Amino acid sequence: MEKLTIEQFFFDMVLWFSFLATNCRFLTSNARCRVAYRKDNNYVPLFLFLLVFCTFAFIGGDYFNYQSLYKINTSQSAGASGQHVEAFYMWLVKVLPTNFFVWRFVVWGLASVLMVATYKRFEVPAKMASIVFLLVISVVFASFRNTLGFVALFFGSTFLFSQKGNKLLNYIVFAIFFVCSLFLHRSMFIFAALFCVALIPIGKKTYLLSIVLFPVLYKLIDNYAYQLLGSSLASEDAATHGVGYLESDFRVDTTLMGYVQLLIWRLPIYVILIYSIIKIYFKQQDVTYAVKTYLNATYFLVYISLLWRGQEVSAFLTNRFHDSAMFFCSVFLAMYIPTQPKPKLLKRCLWVLLIANLYNFAYQFYKHLL
Repeated sequence: MEKLTIEQFFFDMVLWFSFLATNCRFLTSNARCRVAYRKDNNYVPLFLFLLVFCTFAFIGGDYFNYQSLYKINTSQSAGASGQHVEAFYMWLVKVLPTNFFVWRFVVWGLASVLMVATYKRFEVPAKMASIVFLLVISVVFASFRNTLGFVALFFGSTFLFSQKGNKLLNYIVFAIFFVCSLFLHRSMFIFAALFCVALIPIGKKTYLLSIVLFPVLYKLIDNYAYQLLGSSLASEDAATHGVGYLESDFRVDTTLMGYVQLLIWRLPIYVILIYSIIKIYFKQQDVTYAVKTYLNATYFLVYISLLWRGQEVSAFLTNRFHDSAMFFCSVFLAMYIPTQPKPKLLKRCLWVLLIANLYNFAYQFYKHLL
C-alpha cells in the first residue's frame, strides 16, 4: 500500500486553507449572520473545492485503502465479483477508464453535485454552507464511501420538505432517492431508518426521556449488540459486516493526546446540540420542519455513538456513528445558524472545530511524514 507523501499533504493543506481564507468572514465578524439567500447564492466555489479536494483527498483516512481495493478490483484476479465494494461502484470500475482518479472524480463528483444541490434547495447562504461544511465534515466527506448514500438521501429529502410544485411528484422523487441511497452502501439502511424516525414530530419530553433512559440502554446494548447488527431487517451481507464491526479489534487511542483529540472534536458538537435543542424544543424557537428533522437525526446518531462508548464490543461503532452524525449536522447547522441574530456560542464552537481540524492535520503530518 502506498503512503502519504509530503507533496500530497501540502497539496491538500494549501487547498483546504485557501478555501478557509475565502470563507472565514463569519468566524471573524461580529455582524448579524441573517443573510438572505438571494444575496449569497453562488455555490460555484464550494462545488469546485469539493470536486478537487475529494478527488485528491490524500489526507482522508481511507484514500490509500480505496486505492489498494481499486487496484485489486481492476486486476484480472478479481474477476467479475469485486471485493468490499457495492455493485454500483464496481460497475463504475468496469465502465470508466482504468484510472483511480477518474473513479474518485465520478463517485465524489456525484456526491459533490448532490451536496451542493441540497444546500441550494434548502436556500442556505453559500458562504455559511461553505464554512460549516469545511469545519464539520470536509475530511470525513472525502473519506467515506457511503458519502454518496448520505447525499442521495439528503437531496431526496429536499423534495419531501418542499412547499413548491406537485406534492405527489415531490414524494415520488424523494422515494426514488431514498431507495437509491440504500444501494450505495451496506450500512445505509440504518441511517435511512433513523432518518425516517427523525421525521416523527417529537417534543422536549422525548429528549428528557432519552436522557433518563440512557443508563438503562447503555447496560443493555452490550447484551443485544449481535442481535441488533445481525438483525434480519438488514440484508445478509450487511448483517455479516455489522457483526464484523463488533468483532473488530479497533480501539480509540486512550493516551492523553487521544483524549484531547476526542475532546476538541466532540465537545463543540455536544454544545451545539444542547444549545439547539434548548432553543428549539424548550424555548419554542420557530424553525422549519426540515431543521427539526436534521437536528433530531443528528441527536439520534450522537446518542447511539455514546451508547457504544466504552463497551466491550468494538469501539469502531462509536466513531462510525459519530462521523455519520456529522453528515446530518453539516446540513442542520448550515440551515440553523442563519436563523440566529448573533450566535456567539455557535461561532465559538466553530472556532474549536477549526482547532480540531488543525490538530488532525498536524497528527497526519506527524504520523505519516515524521
